[in-house]
Amino acid sequence: MYDLGEFGFWGGGSAMTDQLTTHRIEIKPLNGALGATVSGLDVESLYDDVCAQLREAWTNHLVLFFPEIHLTPEQQVRLARVFGPKLAATTE
Repeated sequence: MYDLGEFGFWGGGSAMTDQLTTHRIEIKPLNGALGATVSGLDVESLYDDVCAQLREAWTNHLVLFFPEIHLTPEQQVRLARVFGPKLAATTE
């Protein structure tokens, strides 16, 4: 299990008000050759650090499952764009 919450970024604002912000998602590898589950993801807040964590997890595990998420069509498109501009899936 990876707790990737230690990755953060500096928020915008003046030098006096900047603070380190951490966004936590949890990635748990599945038993077997590939795959991981992702929890703690807020699709409405896809910050750069979260997107980087998701892309790294996808590279490492090849398949990601989001069992706790119920997405609107717009949210699904937003999440898919994290992985690149042109992804296709099929059930054929």
